Amino acid sequence: MMSIAKKCDRCGKMYDQYNVKDSEANPNGIRLLNIDGRQQCFAHKLIDLCPDCMKQLQNWLKDSDMIATLPDNDIYDKCKTCQSKVKYQDGYESWSPKNIFEESYKDCEGLTFGIALEMAKNGVKVKRAGWNGKDQHIELATDISYKTASGNIVNVNHDAIGNKAIAFVGTSGVQLGWLASQADMLADDWMIVE
Repeated sequence: MMSIAKKCDRCGKMYDQYNVKDSEANPNGIRLLNIDGRQQCFAHKLIDLCPDCMKQLQNWLKDSDMIATLPDNDIYDKCKTCQSKVKYQDGYESWSPKNIFEESYKDCEGLTFGIALEMAKNGVKVKRAGWNGKDQHIELATDISYKTASGNIVNVNHDAIGNKAIAFVGTSGVQLGWLASQADMLADDWMIVE
């Protein structure tokens, strides 16, 4: 079997890939997260660590009481039945205790405007459940430009928002710079458009 050469993101040393099986007790990298007030996580870049740097990290975590000793694999595997598994688009998988998962993750229907807006800013099409026009939704428009009366093309660029705007896609076409009404902002019926 051919080994895969990797480069440690911490020390820069080249090493052979190791610990590739699903084992929380034997990790081979880390991922930094931002955690919001609802305990939802926003994952960032994966950080590959060589065996030496991983051992140093694990020793530091254990010595500083940052983590408890992990259970042996048999006990951990049995615990997975009371936990929820999440598989991300990049293939990363994680487990959460069932109660934390259920409190943190929200069904994709009945979203608040704030959550819907964050999703739109990340490229997801969203709409209100009450919008009755076929295929009506809002989405993020980027690389906006327009043609002046004299025929010149102007690329929009604003110091605070760049060249982005919220676009309303409706039955009559696309409206750039859509503004939410009070009813839209206070509604809890936002949903993802598939």
